[in-house]
Amino acid sequence: MTEHSIGIFAIGTLLATDDLVAAEIESSGLIVKGRQLGWVTAEGSLEDAYRMLLRSRVGDRVVWLVKRGEGASIDQFRQLLAEVVWNELLYSGTSIRVDVTGQVAWLKDTRFAGQLIMDAIRDQAALLKRPRPEYDSVEPGVRIAVRFGRGQVDIGINLNKTPLNQRGYRTEGGEAPLRETLAQVMLARLKIGQGPTPFIIDPCCGSGTILIEAAMLLCGIASQRFRLSSQLSSWTGLETVSWTKLVASERLLERESKARFIGFDNDPTAIDRARNNIERACLSDQIEVREGCIEDLDPLVLDGLDMANGWLLANPPYGTRLNKNENLPLLYRTLGEQGKSFIGANLGLVTSESNLLQAVGLRADKKWELQAGGLRLHIARFALGASQKGGSFEAQPGMPPDEVVPLLN
Repeated sequence: MTEHSIGIFAIGTLLATDDLVAAEIESSGLIVKGRQLGWVTAEGSLEDAYRMLLRSRVGDRVVWLVKRGEGASIDQFRQLLAEVVWNELLYSGTSIRVDVTGQVAWLKDTRFAGQLIMDAIRDQAALLKRPRPEYDSVEPGVRIAVRFGRGQVDIGINLNKTPLNQRGYRTEGGEAPLRETLAQVMLARLKIGQGPTPFIIDPCCGSGTILIEAAMLLCGIASQRFRLSSQLSSWTGLETVSWTKLVASERLLERESKARFIGFDNDPTAIDRARNNIERACLSDQIEVREGCIEDLDPLVLDGLDMANGWLLANPPYGTRLNKNENLPLLYRTLGEQGKSFIGANLGLVTSESNLLQAVGLRADKKWELQAGGLRLHIARFALGASQKGGSFEAQPGMPPDEVVPLLN
């Protein structure tokens, strides 16, 4: 196997965001081979797969497939495992973790599939008198991915050992931080970065995730720019690719953004965490954060900057997130009221409770739903300006209902 070996790789992602991952693949000039819930396959070289790992903003893992086939029965699965030459893929004595996803009728416990894989690997190792590979769920040398679906099974090497939402800059998350990949789903659904973006303000920025991810997007910074090679699975394929060179080539594409990125939070501890995260992301010259309340949100912070096409983005507190339901409708209502003064701008929110979106008091242009971390999350976009009417979220007579794009299956 070489860095230019052509094969099939898959990108795992949040349910119903496969269209976003497919768009990322195609924008890199590669061919999408298939799309299923949370699993997008593409054709390319091993170097292409690692480049997509480096670039993907929404995906949470990249898997180089070593075998695909029928997996409707246990015998078919065993046969596929036997056909994989594990000794050519894995180093002698390396520790292994197996991640199994999807469903098939014969599999009642995913640990059983994992055991079958370990048995196949150990049997082949024994034939060459290699050390017996150990299973390590915490700090494995390599992760193996198995995905069942529609009677088929994909078996491969998970190229990243740690999840791709772990960018490397956030060592201080704070209370209930927004996952980085989810922040990018929000940005993609709102089409931020696809046109002029004079400013992005997060009025309750917390640890700064939305601002950092938005700045990385608009500055063309690869999402895994800070990932170390030690955070990649150690297998024979990695030695054919220079991760350092891939990162260096992506850094040549970085650029400064003319957008202003401003964050506020009423918790001084959160502001300190945000500043530390921003510094680790090397974005201190792009993002500024200040202590302040939503009630203080005012266009004056823009120093005369044109508000057209600007964004207020927020992941405000919600009940299932912080287990606090008191005064949340008032908080969302205040956010809507303060946002009205940003005429020509847009408001984007993510929350798990649709009733809190209604409390904003503005009519949503568009809404999306998705599943993440056991929660049904809602993303909503509001146009801000004189035409907005507060008070009622219900459609006026003769007006079409809000468009809701369901992303759950």
